[in-house]
Amino acid sequence: MSDILMSLLALAWAARYLIAVVVFLALVARLVDLARQRDRARKAANALIIRNAELAAETTRLRAEVHAVQRRYEGRAPMLRGPVVNR
Repeated sequence: MSDILMSLLALAWAARYLIAVVVFLALVARLVDLARQRDRARKAANALIIRNAELAAETTRLRAEVHAVQRRYEGRAPMLRGPVVNR
């Protein structure tokens, strides 16, 4: 009976360490996943920054075009008077 009890105790100790190893590996896997998510988010943020700059340049170009049209038709088309506003 004592031998069975001792072997169960040894098995419990081994299971304890096995559980600790499994939990540690799960934590490492989660850290790797979070690092990958961070890299994907950083790439997406960089793409958004680039797109924002492109849109700002396009907006500037279009505003200049509208101002040129306003200057060309100044006095002839009353609906074109006034500053260009963001709508």
